[in-house]
Amino acid sequence: MYLQCNEVHTRRLKHENALPPGPPKKTSCSLCLCGEIPPCSLYLSVASLRYRSTLADFSHAVQNATCMKIFDLRAGQSAQSEGVFSRRYLPDSNIINRVAAILAEVRQRRDNALIEFAQRFDRATLQPGELPVTQEEIERANAQLDPAFAEALLAAHANIRECASVGKRTGWRERNAQGAIVGEHFDPLRRIGIYVPAGTAPLVSTAVMTASLAKVAGVPEIVVTTPVGPTKTINSSLLAALHLAGATEIYKVGGAQGIAALAFGTETIRLVYKIFGPGNAYVTEAKRQVFGYVAVDLMPGPSEILIIADESAEPRWIAADLLAQAEHGRDSVIGFIALAEPLIERV
Repeated sequence: MYLQCNEVHTRRLKHENALPPGPPKKTSCSLCLCGEIPPCSLYLSVASLRYRSTLADFSHAVQNATCMKIFDLRAGQSAQSEGVFSRRYLPDSNIINRVAAILAEVRQRRDNALIEFAQRFDRATLQPGELPVTQEEIERANAQLDPAFAEALLAAHANIRECASVGKRTGWRERNAQGAIVGEHFDPLRRIGIYVPAGTAPLVSTAVMTASLAKVAGVPEIVVTTPVGPTKTINSSLLAALHLAGATEIYKVGGAQGIAALAFGTETIRLVYKIFGPGNAYVTEAKRQVFGYVAVDLMPGPSEILIIADESAEPRWIAADLLAQAEHGRDSVIGFIALAEPLIERV
């Protein structure tokens, strides 16, 4: 089994790694931990070219049972599927202009702009003093955790830390042929920002798969922004996960204004050196526009996954990985290429 430990991961399942009987094991990447899985926007199953029988036998039953769309590349549907697979980020002019205005407002009016945007976009009536999450709120969130969820969260955190620790770069030095000392030394960034989406669902997986890595790298100041709604509270599971993962500061700020606060700073939120984390089109465009003022990780588009599996694969593992990405939003593309036709129905 090949497992890449990041938000968009690829898994190749082989017979020798199939799950034993019983419930599937939890891993750091196999399940999103938010506990809220809305109907997926798309399951994409493509039959392999090396199989010649038709999909007619089971496609009707599968489509009636799930929100699945099946493309049979053997039937000349490749042009139709190409549109689904096209994931290039092309900024919309309207979004560009709206984000630019938000960034300018936060840069000029700072906390006052954050408060105004929280009311306008998230219907959250906040005062500047309410932007930071308090220790009391964190303790209350930890106390509200379901024991089973807490156990799963601890297991996921441990798995991610272990994976990150193995891949952590270490310095070295030696003398070259001329006798000079050469080498590399890796210092963690002093202060980084992480954006954690919470509009569609509180993405606990994003919390543990970003803040945990920063903690392993030795970053001393890990700053998180995430949106809140009218209740002015962060989901308890998400807040507990952020605390466990090592966040040192958490602020109730979402959207492009959250990115602006991290990049430019306000009276309450000090600026950071680099911004990490996914988000919607406005967040992605904000990251694009602040690049240069601050470093950014990348321009992540809508969440996606493509799993390729044959008849030896465990359907429960495939379904878990598909759902873990499908929950991220309606614009997520969830791909499943079956090398054995009956596997589609089983998944």
